[in-house]
Amino acid sequence: MNGIQSDSAGAARLVKDVRRSPEPLSWATQLYALKPVQQCLKQGNYSGAVEKLAALGREYPGSSVFACELAALLYNLQYRTQAVAALEAFSRLYPRDHRSRAYLGTIRLQEGDFKAALGLLAGALESGSHDLFTRTNYKYAVRRIAGAKPVQAEKPSYVIATSIPPRDIEESRRALASWTATGAAIHSLNTAEEIELLSPHFDNVHFVHSPRTAKASFGKDYQYLSSILEHLAQQTAQVCAIINSDIILSCEPEDMALLVEQARTTFLFGSRLNVDTAGDDCGRVYERGFDYFLFPRQLAAAIPRTEYCLGMHWWDYAFPWLAKRAGAALAFCYSPVARHVNHPARWNEQMFYDFGMYTAKIMIPEIAALIEQSAAGHIFSDEFFCNMALSTYSSLVGASKPVHCRSECMQNVIAPVDGMRIAVDLLSTNLCTTSVKSEDSHA
Repeated sequence: MNGIQSDSAGAARLVKDVRRSPEPLSWATQLYALKPVQQCLKQGNYSGAVEKLAALGREYPGSSVFACELAALLYNLQYRTQAVAALEAFSRLYPRDHRSRAYLGTIRLQEGDFKAALGLLAGALESGSHDLFTRTNYKYAVRRIAGAKPVQAEKPSYVIATSIPPRDIEESRRALASWTATGAAIHSLNTAEEIELLSPHFDNVHFVHSPRTAKASFGKDYQYLSSILEHLAQQTAQVCAIINSDIILSCEPEDMALLVEQARTTFLFGSRLNVDTAGDDCGRVYERGFDYFLFPRQLAAAIPRTEYCLGMHWWDYAFPWLAKRAGAALAFCYSPVARHVNHPARWNEQMFYDFGMYTAKIMIPEIAALIEQSAAGHIFSDEFFCNMALSTYSSLVGASKPVHCRSECMQNVIAPVDGMRIAVDLLSTNLCTTSVKSEDSHA
């Protein structure tokens, strides 16, 4: 392929002049810089993508994002020797860089060298990485070396609250059937009109009349998070959950039993795996938000009343933060127990901004006030709220106890080195159920 040298030293020279960047790049800056690369990949112009990533590495010296995404692309284009050489060169220059170690460790994992992979991935974790990619592969390496056996358990008893929308009924039926299979009792808060429409289609759902909605503000009967928490606080189940009605729980009873047990003493949450069909073995974790929450019933009464609504922006960021503020310990599930079938996004930029400002007023009121008072606030607010969302996600995950499920299916989950993810979404991790074969010399 044009633009790629065939010897390993050629790829290493791509990073040989790298210097530590004087200032770290924001995610918004990185995403903007990667747009031309994304366009090349979507057009199938892989040589152009490689050249643009190499140019970004020179323009932004010391940025492991560009260097490592270049190596990942080379690896997926079958230039594996060059990719490894580039990652090793960057890792030597910056021994504390977690990304290059994580990518190298995952390549060794995919080759079946579990001991080498474990050392590299452990080093990445020691360097401060708490991302899903690194933790998933580290846990996979540990299990392959230890030969861990799946744990059997009975279905747990807990209650899930949601608000089923008066549309996409078959999608909700499919999702809620998976909840019932885990042993959950399902409660849905809706208006009287919605209950009349929905109840004939959902035999196993307890519908709760909840007339207070955000329709006056947003044009639809969005249910307030506070209303759902008030309802859950009155239940007898020791563990409660809140999940969006299009989320499919794709886990074994022993997995849910583990999560429910954790939620007796912690606020446990996680992100969904986006898939094209419900039965797909591979998908992309949505690392821009959270989709399921389990917690002890008594916490429902401790969280203060807010204006957040299910189905609107920012509520999923605010919920764990409010729980922690109320004294709860946090736990994050890295296993892909929740699936979501892709559909056209329902994105409202104005609502993202409005609820972003509402959230800033709660979390960082002084800064929110400065933005409102600034005549130029509208100029930088978009990048500010984008970075605030990404920082909130990463900080909440980083402050949480890591939880990994132990069923046979979940033990075989790996996050492969994915050179095409820029074309889809840089802020997502590809997860697959796999069976990497180990070589005797690495066992």
